[in-house]
Amino acid sequence: MLGQRTPFRDASNAPAPRTGKKRNPFAQGGTPFKKQKLSPAPGNAPVPPAKPAPRELSTHVYRDSLARGASIRALRRPGARRRPVPPSSMPSLESFVSSKLSDSYPAFCLASRALSLSYSNEAKNGGPPTIAAGTVDGKICIWQPRKREVLEFAPQQHVFKVHSNMIRDLRWSPDDQYLASASADQFAAVTNATTGQVTYGLAHNVNVHVVAWDPNHQSILATVAKDHQVRIWDLRDKGLPKVAISPPMPSGSVNITSAVFLPHEPHRIVTSWSADGMLKKWDIRYHASASQDASPHIISLPCEETTLDPTVAPGSRPRGISNLLWNERAAAILGLSVNGRIYGYPTFFPSQPSFRPLTLGGPGSGKSSFFVRMAQSPCGRWVAAGSTLGVVHAYDIASGGGVVLQKHKDEVHGIDWASDGLALASDDMTVSVWRHDPEVAQTCREDPETMAWKWHWARREV
Repeated sequence: MLGQRTPFRDASNAPAPRTGKKRNPFAQGGTPFKKQKLSPAPGNAPVPPAKPAPRELSTHVYRDSLARGASIRALRRPGARRRPVPPSSMPSLESFVSSKLSDSYPAFCLASRALSLSYSNEAKNGGPPTIAAGTVDGKICIWQPRKREVLEFAPQQHVFKVHSNMIRDLRWSPDDQYLASASADQFAAVTNATTGQVTYGLAHNVNVHVVAWDPNHQSILATVAKDHQVRIWDLRDKGLPKVAISPPMPSGSVNITSAVFLPHEPHRIVTSWSADGMLKKWDIRYHASASQDASPHIISLPCEETTLDPTVAPGSRPRGISNLLWNERAAAILGLSVNGRIYGYPTFFPSQPSFRPLTLGGPGSGKSSFFVRMAQSPCGRWVAAGSTLGVVHAYDIASGGGVVLQKHKDEVHGIDWASDGLALASDDMTVSVWRHDPEVAQTCREDPETMAWKWHWARREV
């Protein structure tokens, strides 16, 4: 049986009247809760109250590593809170050594003098150290520079003739099945890494000097040439260019120097140029027409661009950027300038004057050129850049400290990291490999005169 509803305005529905004045429990710092004293159990000491668990730090290294501490100029948003500085990885970076005999590969061991180097993605993830080198006569040489004894022969190499001129850039595809190469013969080629057969020939009208794979789409490839264009190719569509980024360029010898895809922003690519340190971000999506036109879709206006040039210092002119990298650990774009320094850019391209860029390297970083490249370690903690003086500077991104790797006598332009080491290609006709060996590095520092006959080792940058 349902209960009878009471009318809203009925007197029986009104609250009961107060019978007396109640004391305000919050008056004079009171509390509405009664405290109870708990007596400890017989024979047991009183248990102190448990401290709250420490708050877990964010894993977003953009704030944790680049937006904290005064040891480096932080890459941070205005008003971002500083975080405690994590342990430095400089001791590990100082433990890299290279044998003068077993870790050097002269030109007669390879097909020819190497210009560009690229470790496979499997090597960067802990697999066999497979490396590919592009040479001055258009050949691709693939081998595994394993650690060997002094009198042991160099490992076997697989050599493919791909281009008719020098190979400026070389990159493995995300699945390690193909090698994309940029050459001065006005072609970019996609070669099968197993058979050596050229699968696609991507034509430009001028020299091609940069290739970049899209990490989100294994069939998308970008090429940069001296015709002021960045072409986006879809290998599923007979290797035809789908998009051509062609920004208006000022008069003079100004070129697009590098391009990098952003993994966290699909269909976005960032470019640099030789005039200054400004970057532009492009959206490569477009509305396809019904006509089967082979000409690419032209994009001339970027969706974002930087407004502050980190390469400009008081009393100096702007300097161009020769190479771009995406660092996932720092959530930033790293750009190598021709002044030898590495600058960090956030991906949101702030326009506020409080933006302070990350800068790696100082006046002693050495000179660079548009042929020199940089590379980052698979863990994202370190970045290394070549120079025209034969010296390689490697930096710990979190602390800003650096070491010097000095082994070559001429310009070092080809460089790449693997999980077990770092490979360098120089104009002195050799390719060298640096490995992480703390015991040998410690011995070299304790007895430098004796070990200098056999080893090169990393030295802290002053």
